[in-house]
Amino acid sequence: MAFNYYGIVTRKEIRLKNYNYRDHGYYFVTICSHNRDCLFGEIIKKEMHLNAAGNMVQSVWSSLSQVYEGWIIDSLIVMPNHVHAVVCNVLSGNKIGLPNLIRKIKSFTATNYKNGIELQNWAPFHEKLWQRNYYEIIIKNRDSLHRIRKYILENPSNWNDPR
Repeated sequence: MAFNYYGIVTRKEIRLKNYNYRDHGYYFVTICSHNRDCLFGEIIKKEMHLNAAGNMVQSVWSSLSQVYEGWIIDSLIVMPNHVHAVVCNVLSGNKIGLPNLIRKIKSFTATNYKNGIELQNWAPFHEKLWQRNYYEIIIKNRDSLHRIRKYILENPSNWNDPR
């Protein structure tokens, strides 16, 4: 926990300083549901089975390139309580950087989820849909990209419910 000059708890910055997240590159991103609640489906016999909410989250991520110019999905898995994605910014100097992209995706999916609670009787979430931050890795070479793609593909078979 970090404190500022006045003794107020401050948020720990996990983004790299002096790195331009609008530049061309591949990024491995993980976002987790708040309290790691399993809201998006379940693992059955080492396979992910999305529920309606999970399908919505997957659809939002999959349509990324149609909504945000220059961003494409390389790999994606929606798990019961988190999402792993490899996203690629194909435009150097893109108008929207990775942090803003993730913020918009989290906001849009949370709004859609709230509508699903009201209209389709989805399981409610406590306080908020997503954890406050997200995890990222800047992918620097092909070997790392291949290892991360394999990790995403095998994630359901390695599932161990952390709750």
